[in-house]
Formats: sequence, C-alpha cells, structure tokens
Amino acid sequence: MHGYWKDEKKTNKRLRKERFYTGDLGFKDSNGLLYLTGRNDSIINVGNEKVSPEEVEQIINELAGVEESMVYGVSDPVLGNKVNADIVLDSKYSLKTNKIKTYCRGKLSSYKVPDQIFIVESVQKTLYGKIDRKTK
Repeated sequence: MHGYWKDEKKTNKRLRKERFYTGDLGFKDSNGLLYLTGRNDSIINVGNEKVSPEEVEQIINELAGVEESMVYGVSDPVLGNKVNADIVLDSKYSLKTNKIKTYCRGKLSSYKVPDQIFIVESVQKTLYGKIDRKTK
C-alpha cells in the first residue's frame, strides 16, 4: 500500500467495499487455478478494440531471434491508438521488421499487429525487472 499512502484518490479507486482491486487481468481454469495475463491499465484501445500488449509480445517472442519485446500504444487521431513494438534481437539473427509483421498477421487479428516495429538494444524495465510501459 506504499503507493497509496496519503493519496485518497488512488486509495478510493483501489479499495472498495473492503476489497482491493489490483487492476490485474486473468482467469481461473477448470481446476480453480488463477492465471494472471496482464494489467487493465496497459490495455491499448485501437478503434474501440482492446489489445493486450502481453498477448502481442507472446506472439513476437515466439520468433527465433527475438530476445524480448515491449508492445505499447501510441496516439492516433483516427483510431485513438495504434500498436507499436520495441524488439530486442539476438545478435546471431538478422530478423527484419517486415518478417515480424508477417508472422504477427498470421497469428493475430489485424488491429493487434504492430503498426511500427523498432529494433532496440534493450527495453525499459522497472526496479523489479518488469517491462516499464509508462516510459513510452
């Protein structure tokens, strides 16, 4: 609760009816096990369609030569947002962005395919080693 200390607005948003709402997204399987799949505050709204960046990252990371990826939304005057991706490649591979897009088109709905892909040296991480989408 450190992030909510003396911040009434944040506290009221998360604590309601004696429950703590984390903003995590997930599901329970048939055995009652809980799986966390993402965060509500990272969802990208593309033309009123919801895109989970973690879902797109999972597909991109399947490609041989991709070390890791970070998917995020960028403002678009028509759609509200577009999907972009920063990708760290293994130096042993020469993967091109058009091959990554083609692969994504075969696995994802068209609105989930990154509009722009940037090959980067690293993706920004939080102190705890998680992808830091707030830097974009």
